[in-house]
Amino acid sequence: MTDASPNPAPPQVPPVVPGPPPLPAGPGAVAPAGAVCRFCGYDIGGLATGGTCPECGSAVMRSLKGNLLEYADPVYLRSLQLGVRILFLAIITINVVETLMGLYAGLYGALNGFGQSGAPFSAVAATVQLELPSATSASFLITQVILRSFGSGVILLGWWLLSARDPGATGSDPDQPIRRFLRTTLIVNAVMTTVWLVVALYPGMVNSFVTAATSMNKGQSGKQSPSAAFALLTTPFFIANSLHAMIDWVVRIVLRIASLTFMRALARRIPDESLANLAGVMRWLVFVIYVVLACISELLVTVIYAVMLDRFQTAISRAIVKSKAHQTPASSAA
Repeated sequence: MTDASPNPAPPQVPPVVPGPPPLPAGPGAVAPAGAVCRFCGYDIGGLATGGTCPECGSAVMRSLKGNLLEYADPVYLRSLQLGVRILFLAIITINVVETLMGLYAGLYGALNGFGQSGAPFSAVAATVQLELPSATSASFLITQVILRSFGSGVILLGWWLLSARDPGATGSDPDQPIRRFLRTTLIVNAVMTTVWLVVALYPGMVNSFVTAATSMNKGQSGKQSPSAAFALLTTPFFIANSLHAMIDWVVRIVLRIASLTFMRALARRIPDESLANLAGVMRWLVFVIYVVLACISELLVTVIYAVMLDRFQTAISRAIVKSKAHQTPASSAA
């Protein structure tokens, strides 16, 4: 009895994916030509791998291991971890607080309008509205401005820590242009926030707006007059707030794109290509969200950032563990 196929096909062998070239090792091993010290940029090609850089004294082998986070200084990694945690908590907390304040202002306005409508139960709505803290008072508006400015400052601190320069990449930092782009955007945002805070807290700015709003909502006839509405729209606070909102919208988009570009580069140092691809896709999707889905943009972006930052927290924590292992004498001797 013979086989149906005299020449059976050989079994399929999965292709071998080449890994990174092994580091030179052994008593006489030297750094390859073209290698540079990651701390100072000195040409260490041909130097013994067990030696040190003659320029800055850092270990030659340290520079040959590349820029993966697991080979970075644990102190630097803990700085990144702190930045990620600050961002994760701040972005979620600030979004929740602003949402609650917006809902409260909307509820207060609805009760105020219904209370003046003369409809059934309008007297009850008016009574409830009078018992609530005023959402059109100067104190409420100033509180909103202060909370948003404080939140912007906390987020700036988180990004500043996360985008800190790797002390082991002084000589060759391929992410320097991305870091500079992000930090420039952070500085612009900080200046804009500070200017807006000073303008909003300038004596009389908020009070003039509140006075005009009160006149518009409670005219002698009980109706809103065109002149009262025009007076509200021409108050310095309303004009300044409108200009700030437009500029903030543009700066916020640029900041999102800059931060996601940086996160993509940082993910490749983990390395986590799926996380890098996610950051790359979201970098452009954020622009679409802000332009097309303006009414829910901040909620969607908050969810996106929360998911990504949570993954970064986990990845950086793993990198810290590996980095500490690389710092042990046994690891250095190997």
